[in-house]
Amino acid sequence: MSTSGTIANISRVTDRLFTGGDLPLHLGSDAMRLHLADIQGAGITHILDNRGEWNDERFVATHAPDLHYLHNGQDDAGQRMPDSWFDRGVLFALAALEDRDSKVLTHCHMGINRGPSMAYAIMLAQGWPPVAALDTIRGSRPIAAIGYATDALDWWHRLSRATDSEVARDLRLVGEWFAEHPLDVVRTIRDVRAAENSAARSDGAGNSTAWRAPASCDQRMRATVDIDEQLLDAVRLLAIETDRRLDDVLDDALRLLLASVATSRPITFPTYGARTLLGD
Repeated sequence: MSTSGTIANISRVTDRLFTGGDLPLHLGSDAMRLHLADIQGAGITHILDNRGEWNDERFVATHAPDLHYLHNGQDDAGQRMPDSWFDRGVLFALAALEDRDSKVLTHCHMGINRGPSMAYAIMLAQGWPPVAALDTIRGSRPIAAIGYATDALDWWHRLSRATDSEVARDLRLVGEWFAEHPLDVVRTIRDVRAAENSAARSDGAGNSTAWRAPASCDQRMRATVDIDEQLLDAVRLLAIETDRRLDDVLDDALRLLLASVATSRPITFPTYGARTLLGD
């Protein structure tokens, strides 16, 4: 997924602007630290995290305290993005780029919509023509759907007090660009998810990093409930925070989940401070 010659899931859009996905929580803390070091190795000094569902601020502060980090989260649900989201993200990026030695990464979870859309807003504020900016982002990151580009363009038109004729021209050109450059977002997400799942099965040294519950427990699990990605991510985080083997934490989670199904009570982890993972 990287198109910048890096391990991390990032793509260089311009000399000083990157976009991409997040740290690989599903691979564990060692992989997260490796990817974070790779981000620093690319010269990135500022991270703009656009995910509403999660953030790595504490992890980055612990393992890369020299990186500047802004969590400017929004959901990726096809909603209209508010001007305040673009205001805050672009202001952070432009202030960072005043230092000639700085480089900015604007990312989301997979690097398909929110991260690239914020990169687009930054480029508009830097004076890029709307279509040229789209070409550059898609050229540097072929999986970038840039799903909130029109919202970014609307925001920039209002902020820059564009004339009616300029607005009409830009909207027409951008509409034509998307019609001529379709991207199957559902298939793209499926492909990215498959790559993540494949990576989670092995850390490259033959060590499994995915869920290895005993066969009997696995059969019981399949017969009772489907474990979803949100729960798995929460359990993976617990493994990182408590410095325990992921399999051990997942086995504990399985036992608690089966008990929860039987009693209709929410899952908590009393060993880790009664963190609730399912329901309240």
